[in-house]
Amino acid sequence: MMDTASLSGPRERAGSKNLLGRYSLTVCSSPRLVWFRNAKVGTRTLYHLLKDASVSFEIEHEFKVPFDPEQYGAYFKFAFVRNPWDRFVSGWKNKINPRKVGFMKLSAEQIDTFQDIGKFAEHLATLDPQTCNSHFRSQSALIEPDAVDYLGRFESFEADVRAIFGRLHLTLPDTFPHRNRSKREGSYQDYFTPRVRDLIGQFYRDDIKRFGYSFERG
Repeated sequence: MMDTASLSGPRERAGSKNLLGRYSLTVCSSPRLVWFRNAKVGTRTLYHLLKDASVSFEIEHEFKVPFDPEQYGAYFKFAFVRNPWDRFVSGWKNKINPRKVGFMKLSAEQIDTFQDIGKFAEHLATLDPQTCNSHFRSQSALIEPDAVDYLGRFESFEADVRAIFGRLHLTLPDTFPHRNRSKREGSYQDYFTPRVRDLIGQFYRDDIKRFGYSFERG
């Protein structure tokens, strides 16, 4: 878990001084919680754990939801982050490698080209990390760091989920499987040449600095 007091940064305004941008949110009224969902960071697993715990959803699985810190001041707010290089490989394995034509408006020819992960990294580098598809968007754009009470990490996912559920007095099973896990051989580092490593490092430089990641830490 990260001390969220160290995560201050510029806030994106969204039509009101009280709104801090639009996010993929899950909100529950019993217990009162706000989860800033971050694609490819255990979201499917956590969503089903919440459902199995019989929480009362106000907002179950919506996108582009405005966040008002005054409205949710009494709610427990949390998010998860992941090593950006690891998350990039997971997204590629889940969305590009299976040849999902049309994803990110990619043609069949582009999908074929992007079976080379380096070619896809070059394409991603031409996009805006703040607004591109949420599976590859900067994690700094998917959460509101100043508002989060607990920032978990994918690298300590189970321990952080247990800490969050304990804080909310929710029951967890003794063990739980990770859903929608990308299948791959070896570590995420094995997918990178030095040039592609640096390309992705530059693309996600804000996340790397804000959340304290490095290529070796995953």
